[in-house]
Amino acid sequence: MAKKAEKGGELILGIASSDDFGAALRGARIMLSSQDADLKYVGALNPAVLFDSAAFVGHSDGDLFPAAASEKLTACKQRVAASGTGESLDLALARSGGTQWFRLWVEPMSPNGNGPGVLCTSIEVTAEKAAEEHLRLALLELAHRSKNLLAVVLSIARQSADESQNLAQFGGRFVGRIQSLALAHDVLTDESWRGATVFSLVRSQLSAFSGTAAAQSTITGHNAYLKPNAVQYVGLALHELIAISVVSGALSVPDGHIEVVSALVPADGDGGADLILTWRETGLPGSTGEKSLFGHALLERIVPAALSGKASLATSAPNTLSYELRIPSSQFF
Repeated sequence: MAKKAEKGGELILGIASSDDFGAALRGARIMLSSQDADLKYVGALNPAVLFDSAAFVGHSDGDLFPAAASEKLTACKQRVAASGTGESLDLALARSGGTQWFRLWVEPMSPNGNGPGVLCTSIEVTAEKAAEEHLRLALLELAHRSKNLLAVVLSIARQSADESQNLAQFGGRFVGRIQSLALAHDVLTDESWRGATVFSLVRSQLSAFSGTAAAQSTITGHNAYLKPNAVQYVGLALHELIAISVVSGALSVPDGHIEVVSALVPADGDGGADLILTWRETGLPGSTGEKSLFGHALLERIVPAALSGKASLATSAPNTLSYELRIPSSQFF
């Protein structure tokens, strides 16, 4: 039902007064404005959305906005006034709190209105623009990570094929390494791809084999938060160590034990700190079984090179194997 006009303002379309409309638009960050044939402002509802100053009536866009913005606005409004066809545009304005974005819809003045001119609806879309930029950057990051991941998978496939004697052997080695990558990605996904802790990464890789692997292992030390790149490569190293252990190491015998220790140590020369991740197995059987050339290359060369770190793999005492990976501070928080 139409509302009668009261003292507060003029009746608009038989619905509500201009004051009522202004109150409704303020919460939505929307401004309605009109300009005459000379593109001078005649009036506006909720002008604070777009104008820094309350004195806008009788002024043009060139008086109220920086040159680049006013030129864009004026050109659009001139086209609309000349063609009689509405247009829309997005406008960025530098404000004290940062850049604000506005979406404007410009329409020609109705022939039944107050003569030639334009009407404009302006709405702030800063949050929407920020979300669009975040999505754009996320897609670029996803494309970058996908390329890196495909390169890693291709390298794993090639190296696994080179060291395998038959298709069945290749399948076992290749699938296991890909599953290791998938586990690392699961951990990263749980953390929105910000990274993952050392402990959570070790536990996830151990859980892929059996409950026995976790039961025969202990994890102690500094639970550093690894960056995404480190999570992928440390995950691959852990998988390789566990796979070797299951075949011929501590996890191949009931009395074998694995100790994983994470510790901060002074970095060389820069006053920072590196992370030393140590894998130590005790109670190994007498026979070490078949050696995986790619597995050892992965542990001693590929992973440390990808992290700009260092690594060593050695049998430090009878029935004892140790692996030490030095991770620079650029790879963790």
